[in-house]
Amino acid sequence: MGIPFISKAWGIYRGQGATALGTALWRRVYDRHQSAWFRLPLAEFAGVIPGKFDGRLDFDHPERVLAWIDTLGLPGLNDRVEIETMKTQGHLFAGVLNGDTLIGYIKIGWDRVWVVDYGLELTFPKGEYFIIDIFIDPSARGMGAGPFLVSAAAAEMKKRGFSGSIMHIRLDKTPMLKTAAHTGYHELGQVDYRSILGKKVFRPHPMVLIAAAAGHGI
Repeated sequence: MGIPFISKAWGIYRGQGATALGTALWRRVYDRHQSAWFRLPLAEFAGVIPGKFDGRLDFDHPERVLAWIDTLGLPGLNDRVEIETMKTQGHLFAGVLNGDTLIGYIKIGWDRVWVVDYGLELTFPKGEYFIIDIFIDPSARGMGAGPFLVSAAAAEMKKRGFSGSIMHIRLDKTPMLKTAAHTGYHELGQVDYRSILGKKVFRPHPMVLIAAAAGHGI
């Protein structure tokens, strides 16, 4: 299996127990999930949506975000390949602050991005950034942090010269689906993904959805 997976497996067992570890091992053999893919043309960006807290995004201290992720000890938040790819590509780890307290993060990438849900690297069109991952501490949920961090990230990335934002959301993540709608994202379509003994099947491939959207000016 390799040392990285053994280390990850031990972290799952220690943090979530034998049932979660069994699920992770089974997904090495067979996995299936459906995701909706979305795009926001930044020309349509309507502005930052304030939350019910003293919120701001901190793009200047990625080391603080990474250290915080490590303290959480939650499998999936600190995927080794994802983190190393982001560092190599110069991608962004932005912390979500309530005052001076870190309550979450958003990971942003462009060009070549490692997508954990699919276990492969995708190449995005020039000028498009991809929301790799979002996490809000459970104690801070219900304050509008999701719409705030997505819209605040759009404001920052527009300043940096990007023209569009892309993200995908698994269909079982209802709060994030609501956040996408609230922040003005257009649904491009849904991808049915299966992995059987390492063979990956997409119906359709997400890059097909993105290319079709570009062709229709979405």
